[in-house]
Amino acid sequence: MAESATLFERATELDGAQQVLAVALGEVRTKLAEIHIVMWPAIEPKDFVHGFRFTRRGGPPPIPPVASTAWPLSGKHLRSGVLAILARNARPMSLVELHRELHLNGYAIASREPVKRLANALAYELVKGRARRVSRGVYVIGELNPGERRRLNRMGVSAATGES
Repeated sequence: MAESATLFERATELDGAQQVLAVALGEVRTKLAEIHIVMWPAIEPKDFVHGFRFTRRGGPPPIPPVASTAWPLSGKHLRSGVLAILARNARPMSLVELHRELHLNGYAIASREPVKRLANALAYELVKGRARRVSRGVYVIGELNPGERRRLNRMGVSAATGES
């Protein structure tokens, strides 16, 4: 029990540090987007002469790599994890945000095509009514019975405090 309590405290510390980093990364991405707009303002289609302008900005990818110790999820467990993230964040989230949250919480999608697997899992939850589609690729938690809500609250996922 003592080791379990110690590990739980360590996980709480890591989660707090991760949330601080997520807020900082969101601020950096916002600044990069502002700089991009200043450097490359929108131009009228008639002003294009030879195609269009495109500049790649550096920085980390929007979805972090899978940790070597990540717990692979598929099927019911993947759907439960995604629903838990939606329930804890209590806001509409895009597929990229959901995928990122899974990786940051120590999970991986067990598939050769993880993005497609995540979209299919959410499509299933959409049919069951446990998730709602707000717009293309953006979902919010749907109707859950009290038992499902309690089960999802016990899952080991955390809510992000900073919006990226």
